[in-house]
Amino acid sequence: MLTETPQPLALLTERALRLLLAELGPIDTVRFLSQYTLGEGDAVADKDRLVGSLTVAEIAAAIRQAQMAAGAPARAPETDDAA
Repeated sequence: MLTETPQPLALLTERALRLLLAELGPIDTVRFLSQYTLGEGDAVADKDRLVGSLTVAEIAAAIRQAQMAAGAPARAPETDDAA
């Protein structure tokens, strides 16, 4: 059970940046943080443009078919039953 009071976000951010800089150095800190910047565009519109109304199963089947056509070894379809 967490009993510690959360720090204000500004203080937490400052502490995290200091730790990253100390451990990674400035270049790798910037490289690490750049992974978490906001992207551009509309991901939902991009998804709709790329796959339309296809289901995950239909997309997976198309991938398997393309892999087989390319000569890749066959793999059994994955299921959600493993959970």
